[in-house]
Amino acid sequence: VITHAGYDISFPGIDLVTPKHILPVIEKTNPGNLILAHMGGWGCWDEVESDLAGSGVWFDTSFTLTPLRDPVTHQILTERTAKEQLDKEQFLRIVRKHGAEHILFGSDSPWSEQKEALELLQSSGITKTEYKQITETNAKTLLSLS
Repeated sequence: VITHAGYDISFPGIDLVTPKHILPVIEKTNPGNLILAHMGGWGCWDEVESDLAGSGVWFDTSFTLTPLRDPVTHQILTERTAKEQLDKEQFLRIVRKHGAEHILFGSDSPWSEQKEALELLQSSGITKTEYKQITETNAKTLLSLS
């Protein structure tokens, strides 16, 4: 199961799927194959790092390092969303605390470009082994393909 996690830029200020809502579900159900989009909670980076990282669920990288772009013009839609993206230092801390073996590549296409998402992931400070896990190995493991 994959679900949106964090704030949704389409609904500013509405708090439905942030770490404080997700953590009790994880604690009560221990959902090993739950995937939380946006590294566990878009725009809730501090709470993800302190409360969800290491919880055993999966995170995906969609729309975390890349700015939101118009799917037709590819222009950044707002400076606000560009500033709210997860910075590389905190991204790396979350990867290391959560474990690269529980992170899946995602781009949130068409809202951000796949090529750019891969390039930003590769330049984030993760190792080659972590990159391969995130972009290849983990999906195979999750889907029992390896």
